[in-house]
Amino acid sequence: SLNSSSCVDVSAAENIGRILAHRCHQCGLINLFFDSVESPLSNESVKAFFNALLEGGVNLEEPVEVTLPEPLGVDYDSLTEEQKRAAYPSLIETLRSTPDWANIPYPYSMRPVSGKRKLSPSFQVIYCLLI
Repeated sequence: SLNSSSCVDVSAAENIGRILAHRCHQCGLINLFFDSVESPLSNESVKAFFNALLEGGVNLEEPVEVTLPEPLGVDYDSLTEEQKRAAYPSLIETLRSTPDWANIPYPYSMRPVSGKRKLSPSFQVIYCLLI
């Protein structure tokens, strides 16, 4: 118990505080709740335990709660059927409005190579003469 104040109990409470702080850090716990009403700091061993936790890097207060920002984008689950139809046009309507790419003229330079030229390698040999 941490209520007696003998020298042995004070050093034992301090060592328990150090070990607890070390193990809390190993587990990723950096904030703990310390109830000062139930365990007031009037006793030497409780003070030693409390100070050992603080020296060990454990914060004995509640952390400030971080509120996450509202997620970006559209919540598709909350849309009505009419809103879903407006967001997702049907495939037939999309295909009707898409131009026929076979009938769109494009410059001769952009046309794909065909025939023998397609199969022949296209590279240029550069000779360098050193005199």
